[in-house]
Amino acid sequence: MLNFAGTCFLLGADSAFASAAIGMILPKGRLRWQLPAAFAICDGLFSFLGCVTRPGLAIDRSVAEGITLLAAIVAMGLLLVLAASSKHTHSTRTGKTVILVAIPLLLAVDNYFGGEASSAIIPPATLALATAGTSYLTSLSGLFIGEWTGARLQRFGWSATAPVALLLMAMIAS
Repeated sequence: MLNFAGTCFLLGADSAFASAAIGMILPKGRLRWQLPAAFAICDGLFSFLGCVTRPGLAIDRSVAEGITLLAAIVAMGLLLVLAASSKHTHSTRTGKTVILVAIPLLLAVDNYFGGEASSAIIPPATLALATAGTSYLTSLSGLFIGEWTGARLQRFGWSATAPVALLLMAMIAS
């Protein structure tokens, strides 16, 4: 079993990878503080709900892993559609909703199932706040890394494939 810091880091790792991928796609400065806040709220809330509702009592582990994988695949598909669309799509209401609501909610599903595993040791509110804080920090750092890396990858023509690789890493982290 992981220690408290390791658990919080793993529950927020997918936010870092997804934020880096989003940072590569979005123009610099867009949603800079809103995206990490969205990941923090969703990850913290789903960790808390997982501790309180204990989904492992009703859902088999393999089913939970399948649900988590499906949610990550849908999030990756949404981001790929957004990346393939025009440059102004992320400025629209639909684009912002996908980036700030749908993707963080989908990637928080792992926190719902992972939160229960830590509930025997860590109080639910403590886990939720720590996961939210860790998710905010990892998402913020991922966003900055994505913006920085995306600008450099455009020189080599890899700006389309790098977000896909990062989303695959987010899916594995989930």
